[in-house]
Amino acid sequence: MTTQTTTVYVQTDEGKYLIQLPDDSRFGFSLYDEDQSWEGGVGIATGWAAVSASSVPAKVRAKLDWILRGG
Repeated sequence: MTTQTTTVYVQTDEGKYLIQLPDDSRFGFSLYDEDQSWEGGVGIATGWAAVSASSVPAKVRAKLDWILRGG
């Protein structure tokens, strides 16, 4: 079974917002904040869910949107 990973905002169980980007890692994605990345999300949270961009506070989007523009 093939799983496709998409680029989305996610919110951790603790309320932190991150961006999920597909990559070539063994997990198929990494999670990013404005300073760091976590391959497969390992080490940042025990759980997270995709959220719509409109539900992410504007201040948070301003910090993270550079990631979506490719750095």
